[in-house]
Amino acid sequence: MIESTQNNERPIKHQKIVKESDDEEEIISKKRTTTTSTNRKGPIVKESEDEESGSDSESESGSESGSGSESESESDSGSDSDDSDAENTKIREEAELRKLSTDPEAGIIESITLENFMCHRHFHISFGSNVNFISGENGSGKSAVMIALIIALGAKASFTNRGSKITDLIRTDTNHSLIKVVLRNRGPEAYQPEKYGNSIVIERRINRNGGSGYKIKDHTGKVTISEKFTELSLILEQFNIQIDNPMSILTQDTSRQFLNSATASEKYKLFLTATQLDKMTKDYTATKENIDRINNHIIAKAQVCSK
Repeated sequence: MIESTQNNERPIKHQKIVKESDDEEEIISKKRTTTTSTNRKGPIVKESEDEESGSDSESESGSESGSGSESESESDSGSDSDDSDAENTKIREEAELRKLSTDPEAGIIESITLENFMCHRHFHISFGSNVNFISGENGSGKSAVMIALIIALGAKASFTNRGSKITDLIRTDTNHSLIKVVLRNRGPEAYQPEKYGNSIVIERRINRNGGSGYKIKDHTGKVTISEKFTELSLILEQFNIQIDNPMSILTQDTSRQFLNSATASEKYKLFLTATQLDKMTKDYTATKENIDRINNHIIAKAQVCSK
């Protein structure tokens, strides 16, 4: 190595310089200094600098590997955290899906019982929580079940297109008729569950002599809570059951009449009823009348006080 840098010196001298350089290299390495007194010692100092730089690089590489392992551990912990968050999100989504897929809780028709109503002498049917189909031959009484439902919930006989008065719906060989409808009453939309329990039993009795009445009972069917139609109206409003809305209850006669002979004005009326725009108009009109009545009362009071 020194030969390449000192071309004018003899080989023996070169060997001596090399030996002297070895001794000096030991001293330099012990003192850990890079100071030189002659140009010949330059290569030796260069070697010591390389060694020191090598040790520095090793320490740097060690620190880098250490930091690398730390970063890897941080990365592992981060990935674990991400996995945990993803798992929690999945659990929440599954819980929401289960909540959406559960059975409806309020306002569902659980069963209908008929006694001496139209063609039925004694009839009982239970329903599922979702879509239900009633099948049978012509004249077996399928439509009678729907008519009984809307009569029990407060509809007039003229709405059914099966008679001019409600007594026309009583079986011919009897003097009275009884309809019992059970509505589910569970969940956050339940109507006074502390009084009625998990279901509400609505009974409507029709007598041939013209009298009829309601009995609204608790879930046992034994305790009568109310006999007033206003209580039934509040229950239907709570459950959002609209018996006069053709989108909720559409009889065969109504659908046939609508498809065959409905005019443009009748179709528009059906649209207003189905979207409840007509009900909203009536509610706004009634509210405005109440406000005007209150304002007139206030003005009259103010005039009396001013005198």
